[in-house]
Amino acid sequence: MKYEIYRSKGYREIMSNYHVGSLLAKTMDFFGWNSEEITEFLCEPKCVDVSADLTLIRIKKRLLLAQQMKEKVFVFGDYDADGICATTMMVKILKQLEIECGYYIPNRLDEGYGLNIERTKQAIEKGYSLIITVDNGVKATQSLEFAKMSGIDVIVTDHHIIENEVEAYALLHPFFLPKELKGLCGAGCVLQIAKILDLELPSYLVLAMVATVGDMMELKGENRWIVREGLKFLKSGNYPNFALLLNEKVENANEEAVGFQIVPKLNAVGRLADRANANSVVQFLLSSNQSEMARFAQEVSLLNQVRRELTKEHIQQIDNSNLSKSFAVVCNESFHPGIVGLVANNLCNEIGVPVMVVTMHNGHCVGSIRGVGGIDIIECLNPIKDHFLSYGGHALAAGISFEKEKLASIINHLENYPYIRAEIEQACILVNDEDMTVDNLTGLFAKGPYGQGLALPLYYYQTPKIISYNYLKKENYLKWKFAEIDGLWFSNTNSYKDFVGDDSLNFIGKVRTNYFRDMLSYVLQLESIEK
Repeated sequence: MKYEIYRSKGYREIMSNYHVGSLLAKTMDFFGWNSEEITEFLCEPKCVDVSADLTLIRIKKRLLLAQQMKEKVFVFGDYDADGICATTMMVKILKQLEIECGYYIPNRLDEGYGLNIERTKQAIEKGYSLIITVDNGVKATQSLEFAKMSGIDVIVTDHHIIENEVEAYALLHPFFLPKELKGLCGAGCVLQIAKILDLELPSYLVLAMVATVGDMMELKGENRWIVREGLKFLKSGNYPNFALLLNEKVENANEEAVGFQIVPKLNAVGRLADRANANSVVQFLLSSNQSEMARFAQEVSLLNQVRRELTKEHIQQIDNSNLSKSFAVVCNESFHPGIVGLVANNLCNEIGVPVMVVTMHNGHCVGSIRGVGGIDIIECLNPIKDHFLSYGGHALAAGISFEKEKLASIINHLENYPYIRAEIEQACILVNDEDMTVDNLTGLFAKGPYGQGLALPLYYYQTPKIISYNYLKKENYLKWKFAEIDGLWFSNTNSYKDFVGDDSLNFIGKVRTNYFRDMLSYVLQLESIEK
């Protein structure tokens, strides 16, 4: 990895004008923000008023009609963290309105994504007169047409790309909402319904926060308010169900803990659909029974451990030396279809080229592709889209399915595709001991949350004063103690003896918070060291 060192020139002016510490000032200068953007960032995020939105008013009227007419309402969700949280939120809304409701999340492996005709028919047969989709629906053309022909209203709440006209009673989609709401996830859309109905928001904000972090939505506009407020409510004990999924005290939780401890456990249930049912997660999130909550939290944590072990086992079966240096393809019929995306992502990060991992499920090939900077996966697949039973995704990730006889042709296309690889040079901010103080770090994290679209950059910590140097459990688990921050490096190539006595090192990494015995400290999680 090459590093470009950013030497901030305008940070002193930012410090003076906005009364912030040097570390925050250098970070904002690095982002290249103008005065309006800086002011917006430093202000408390705000909730967007949606009381005049015509779509939400229409949805509100339809729900109140369902309440008045004692209709049965069916919620159709999705199996990832966003879909699970959105389903839970919609069911909570209906229960608060005392509307009889049911919900269903499809089996990822056998049913796939989105509202399907079979489940639509079943809902109608069971007497549901209103269907609400969450985190899906814009691609369910046939199901929506069938519902309309059957005289059933469908409210679609979704944030995925709209490719065709959506035939529904109402379509709630960020594309049609104010600019501050353009980046909402599925659960973020449902939150707007809770707002238009004037419901108490704390529990809804916690669910929307988990979903926003889990779906890696940009922390701009209302998303920043959702995550900031959702974390506050989570930490104050507003959603004990989620607290049981954390590996630390809930009052110490931040967006990183949510992303690495809660979200993978929710996603594991959908990925391992042959061993678990995503609908049970909704039941868990709706429950207030302490023993039931504790039992499920333990079960889902064990399932996530199975997911991690399966991923590790699959990766260990791959011989990297035999992989193509242009586009690596791994085919193994024993791989679990719900894990191939994780394997592809891990392998892509390790070898630095695009990766496709394929397995067999229900008689045909299913796989996942992960890309690297400078290569658009969907653009790459478009010339052979007739090869696929299904495919979709975005520039850096795609899911695919196809008949086995197409495999050789697909591999040939991928390995010979004329990629334009961009040389990636990682930028990092030059900092020193005066920047890396507890006061400066506290000021930086006080303006969080940070995440997708607002991620803290790498910092190039130039020749800091080293108080002590040691290693942890292994000689390549290295720890430096600087004046007011620690440096940690879990190296694959270097050991303790490589840096003994060297006080002229430069450290490159990301800052994060750390709690030990309820004491807060700051850590520079190292990515590289330069002598």
